[in-house]
Amino acid sequence: MQDDYNFEPENNAENQIEEIGFADRVVGIFTAPVQTLDSISKMPQKASLWLIPLIIMIIVASLSTILYNYNPTLRAELESIQMESLEKNMQEQVEKGNISKEEADQQTANMTQQINSFGTMKLVLQIVSIVFVTFIFFFIVNGFFYLIMKFGFSGEGNYNSAMIAYSSVYYIMILQALLTMVLSLATGKFFIGLSLGNLFDFEMLSLQGFIFRKLDPFFVWFYILLGISYAKMFKSSNYIKYIALTLLSWIVVNALMYYLSTLSPIFQGFAM
Repeated sequence: MQDDYNFEPENNAENQIEEIGFADRVVGIFTAPVQTLDSISKMPQKASLWLIPLIIMIIVASLSTILYNYNPTLRAELESIQMESLEKNMQEQVEKGNISKEEADQQTANMTQQINSFGTMKLVLQIVSIVFVTFIFFFIVNGFFYLIMKFGFSGEGNYNSAMIAYSSVYYIMILQALLTMVLSLATGKFFIGLSLGNLFDFEMLSLQGFIFRKLDPFFVWFYILLGISYAKMFKSSNYIKYIALTLLSWIVVNALMYYLSTLSPIFQGFAM
């Protein structure tokens, strides 16, 4: 006698969503990025997926700042770089007639005092700035990409999808920051990322120096995977247009940052 009813398992293979743990996500981004990003895109969109990498990045950046400040060799080199950039910028402003020699000397003296000052309060303000800027940058960048992908590419995702996509590949930049910190401490030389700019002695505010500092394989790696990550989270199989979007945005933003760095000493940090 046949049963009148057929019962299907409540959790069949098609409906099951396998959630991968934190360690597997981190390792997977380096060993099997496309498969890992595909798995992440199918997981429930928990806040922890974007918040944890963001917090780790802030911790690493803050730790780097503390170590650089308390290492006299690195601090002296960083101050020297900042002073060189400041003096060059002031000289250019005087030559263009934007400010007088006396005004340039006064501004240089004021900023020199700020650069050479060292204390707990300055360190606290630097760390607070790192936290604030990192969060603001994160939300603005993802808001920008979300609008393009949602309305320009007609992607099937939300703002939370964009944040998870970005954070999922953040571990590449975290690794870069850690390696940069280790190299700086080991060699006593202030490294700005792991770019080709570290191999040559370029002027800090020169266009050539800026370009070579951006020729960092970690940046290229990050933005390519970011494009794939966005494509996965917004349900697209066309990786090319998403990768083109992230790479082009990176180039345009850096061009703008360099231009701003040439306008005023206030923006000279954009050229580093």
